[in-house]
Amino acid sequence: AISIGLAVDYVVHVAHAFEHSSGDARERAQEGLREIGGSVFKGGMSTFLGIVLLSAAPSEVFRIFFKMLFSTVVLALFIGLALFPALASLFGSIIPAKTKAADSVGVPAAYPSSQRGTHTGLDPDATPT
Repeated sequence: AISIGLAVDYVVHVAHAFEHSSGDARERAQEGLREIGGSVFKGGMSTFLGIVLLSAAPSEVFRIFFKMLFSTVVLALFIGLALFPALASLFGSIIPAKTKAADSVGVPAAYPSSQRGTHTGLDPDATPT
């Protein structure tokens, strides 16, 4: 379950950035990597730093666990930062880009301007006395 979560996490972040970028497929892949690629890489490195001490453990079980997690992180980073963007550049035209306007269509504001201040009982236009 940990390996699946790690492997999917990196790709999903890059895919989300790709989906919310504009331009053709190649530009969207590049923009997605510029936007989130550094954070995904740092996430992989912090995971590696969290498990690196397992490699020196006296127990064979912990060393095997390190090898499994290390290979999962390396493979997931490769897929998320290299393979997915390459495939998205080639086949990304079938994935529609989401624009900010499309994200907000049909989503009501938390407090419409006519009701602002009423949830606290305060009048936003009132002047203090």
